[in-house]
Amino acid sequence: MNVRTLCTLLVLTLLLGVTPLSAQETFDFEYGNVSLTVPANWNHSIEGNVLTVESPDKKLYLTFETISPEELDKATEQLGSELTATFPDIKLDELEESVINGMEIVSVGGVCEGGTKYAEIDLIVTKNGKVLVATSTMDFSVKEKYKIDLDHLYESITPIK
Repeated sequence: MNVRTLCTLLVLTLLLGVTPLSAQETFDFEYGNVSLTVPANWNHSIEGNVLTVESPDKKLYLTFETISPEELDKATEQLGSELTATFPDIKLDELEESVINGMEIVSVGGVCEGGTKYAEIDLIVTKNGKVLVATSTMDFSVKEKYKIDLDHLYESITPIK
């Protein structure tokens, strides 16, 4: 790669707020029996059965908890009501089902707090059969800024061997 190409990539990375792959950190969340990768400049901590990840500007907050596979149907039914209980003014999007990195995901989210925040709950069925409940809250202004980082984080979730 020539110097001009490297400079262009560096400028784009800085402008778009995308963290280079080399600056990411991989660690194990043993309670969930998974490994995942977060940008190195993001804060993360594990307390008991809860993993917390936070963007450097503190505008995105994400938690992961584990539930048993037997609780998946009930949790799916309660997704919207969980968000509504926390954010009474939330305008929920449609329930969405997807597959990322071979994992089935059920999600619901919406705009809340007068249009300034976006909240979402994702139920992620990992390849080892565990169910992760990922709850995120972010300033609406950073929703697109961190989309790629969140996609990479979810795609990095793999069972601990």
